[in-house]
Amino acid sequence: MIPFYELEKAGAFQQGGGAGLAFTAGRIAAGATELRDELVLAWRDSESDSVGYKPAIPVADIEAGKVDPYDGLYGGD
Repeated sequence: MIPFYELEKAGAFQQGGGAGLAFTAGRIAAGATELRDELVLAWRDSESDSVGYKPAIPVADIEAGKVDPYDGLYGGD
């Protein structure tokens, strides 16, 4: 946070401030990278997860077409 405050104090975020624009673009890029990495991690971890409740249905079985997840997610009643 300190670089942000230093840039703000120097007026880098005023219109036409190249340093402020570069800082902002860098922070947005870092956030996009973090989001991408979290999505990939969640996708990889979902292979061993299950969905539904009593009985839990393995995601791998749903992807393979072995089971229809509708009843496990919404119930049979």
